[in-house]
Amino acid sequence: MITHKELTDLFEYDLETGHLLRDGKPVGTPHSLGYLKVKIQRKTYFVHRLVFFYCHGRWPIRLDHADRNRTNNRLENLRECSHETNNANRGIMRSNSSGFKGVHWSKSANMWRSQVGYKVIGHFKDKKEAAVAYDKAAIDQYGDVAVTNKQLGLL
Repeated sequence: MITHKELTDLFEYDLETGHLLRDGKPVGTPHSLGYLKVKIQRKTYFVHRLVFFYCHGRWPIRLDHADRNRTNNRLENLRECSHETNNANRGIMRSNSSGFKGVHWSKSANMWRSQVGYKVIGHFKDKKEAAVAYDKAAIDQYGDVAVTNKQLGLL
């Protein structure tokens, strides 16, 4: 694992752009997950984690991109968070079949289930009602961090 001194000797960080620079040029190539990655001493690192380490002098446990843009590594866009908070700041999953975040079909109830994390909010005949219920519960539970169906333009 790279040390803080090695990192600051190899790179500079542009606070305004969020770019990690080597010889004045931004580093990082796209990873399949959408983050930028860079190889240092035969080890691959995510650029956002290096930026945090560069600026704070310690490795984060878990980081979140506040705007959900995985290439925006400006320090004010990176925040340490819990697994639960990180999940709250997600958009709609690719595997989603309802078209709404936090809503899926419950075969056993034969209704649309609204769910925030592991907490079931309720069952609804109309999936739009379930989505509205999800939004309210997500805001109640996560506050400003919650990404809602309304924010995603789904409601």
